[in-house]
Amino acid sequence: MSMKSKILLLILCSFLFACSSTSKNKVTVEGDGSNSGDLSKVVCKKESVTGSHFKKVVCRTVGEIKRDREALDRNSSSSSHSNSREY
Repeated sequence: MSMKSKILLLILCSFLFACSSTSKNKVTVEGDGSNSGDLSKVVCKKESVTGSHFKKVVCRTVGEIKRDREALDRNSSSSSHSNSREY
């Protein structure tokens, strides 16, 4: 086997192994936040990435999710009051 053939075979094998994955759609979820003591539990979910067909796994604690929802509620209620002006 020539040197070019060996390099080509090595590159081909690299592409094959780089594209393979050991886990197919595995997402681990620990706790669902239904108990008040579950704020430190980690919840992972797949989210769509804008401009891509790939999904990204995002993991956050239940406490972070709750805090983000409360901040969003506060911001949306304050923006609805400020946008109520008539011109």
